[in-house]
Amino acid sequence: GKGFFRYEDGKREPIPDPDVEAAIAAESKRLGITRRAFTNCEIVERCMYALVNQGAQLLDDGIALRPGDEDIVWVYGFGFPWWHGGPMWWADSVGVRAIHERILGWQRELGTHWQPAPMLAKLAAEGGTFAPHAKLEVPA
Repeated sequence: GKGFFRYEDGKREPIPDPDVEAAIAAESKRLGITRRAFTNCEIVERCMYALVNQGAQLLDDGIALRPGDEDIVWVYGFGFPWWHGGPMWWADSVGVRAIHERILGWQRELGTHWQPAPMLAKLAAEGGTFAPHAKLEVPA
């Protein structure tokens, strides 16, 4: 019956649970993590850049054939905002090099959890985009 929030009987407004807050603060201290507020932009970057990096890894591994295939899955399968064209299309609009550099910064700050996919690193080094990889090339 516990969670991040408490709810008073008959009400729907979440109330922060001080026990949960204390547990989170204690665990942060134990791990040496300095707690801070995050901007909406930082939250979007962490989520989207991880998604794009994983998408690049799927292309590297041959699990996805084209970036557009991944975009279709995200738009029609998961409800990604279609006006952004899908995460791989979106990455091209943001800039692959900028995404790669930010991931490298997180890797230096937070460790190897943030490892750029080889394709992302290659495109960033070349100043490339995912768009040219949208052509259908059926393996022989």
